[in-house]
Amino acid sequence: MSPITLTLLLATSLFGLFLFLKTLTKLKFCALCAAVFVSWLVLLILLKAQIWNEPIIVALLLGQSITGLFYLSRKVEQLKIFGLPIILTLTFLAFGLISEKIDFTTAILLLAFWLLFTAIFLLRNRSSALKILAEKIIACCRDW
Repeated sequence: MSPITLTLLLATSLFGLFLFLKTLTKLKFCALCAAVFVSWLVLLILLKAQIWNEPIIVALLLGQSITGLFYLSRKVEQLKIFGLPIILTLTFLAFGLISEKIDFTTAILLLAFWLLFTAIFLLRNRSSALKILAEKIIACCRDW
């Protein structure tokens, strides 16, 4: 069986399991998100143990979790302005998980993004230019 077929069967099985667990426990969580998370976590562990040799599949699943976390952050009004730093930070962390390489320069760049976006957020009501910029950043994912 091909690696992608095994991955799809794993994710589908986990999805069914999590749907069943939701019914039993009355817990509130996304069964699809949990299935994707557990799939990439299991495959990442197998990748590191050199049992699984498909880093692209792990990266794709991690990308799906990144997208899900990004959209989850969009539900919190105060986090909407931080969309770019959130998605870039999650991408950086996912790359680090797969490659085991953390670039210090990139970490500093991400810190600079966070500081810049935090400054825009905190000062947006003191400057009409920053308020307009903040509104444009927030509207990026809303108005397309």
